[in-house]
Amino acid sequence: MRNLLIAALGIVATAIVGMTAAQSSLAGTWKGTATPNGGGAPISWTTTLEQDGTEITGSYVDAAGTTAQLTGTVSDNQVEFSMPFANDAEVKVTFVVDGDEWTMCTYTLGDQEGTCSGTRAE
Repeated sequence: MRNLLIAALGIVATAIVGMTAAQSSLAGTWKGTATPNGGGAPISWTTTLEQDGTEITGSYVDAAGTTAQLTGTVSDNQVEFSMPFANDAEVKVTFVVDGDEWTMCTYTLGDQEGTCSGTRAE
């Protein structure tokens, strides 16, 4: 019985460490593209993220020099954040973190929608 309890505690500890590692995996610099659904050229961007528990903050800059600050949340590997811009426009982004990649990434800007992708910068 004691060995079973020790094994169970080991599994729980490993799961907690794994969840903590997954939640801390967003911090750093990410590069990617955003492509409007209605057509148009992809936009290259760089984002630097910081994470404190389930809260994320960071900065965004694209190839045209547009900048924004972002705030959002992460739950398991699901991420949502928003970026208000100077002209009162706000971009909302959702994606799944899969290792060093953003998958199932979509964004909205008013009534415009698009897809995005990101990878951790080396």
